[in-house]
Amino acid sequence: MSGDSSRNAGSRGSGDGAPGPAAAPVIAVRMEALLAWVAERVARFPREHRFTVGDRLLHACLDITEHLVEASYRLPSP
Repeated sequence: MSGDSSRNAGSRGSGDGAPGPAAAPVIAVRMEALLAWVAERVARFPREHRFTVGDRLLHACLDITEHLVEASYRLPSP
């Protein structure tokens, strides 16, 4: 853990009341890093697995990443 509470809190804006860019949730950032890692590994798969197992694995990671990003833009319920 880095101890950086502003990054872990997922707060939006700069804190001074002015709107700013949304801070990406830690889980979304880590999932993007995992996606890059998986893509590198899939590229090294043997040909007979790259286009079956590899594509399924990449699509699953992309779907999860997409859902995490979408969830980060939703407003909390009142």
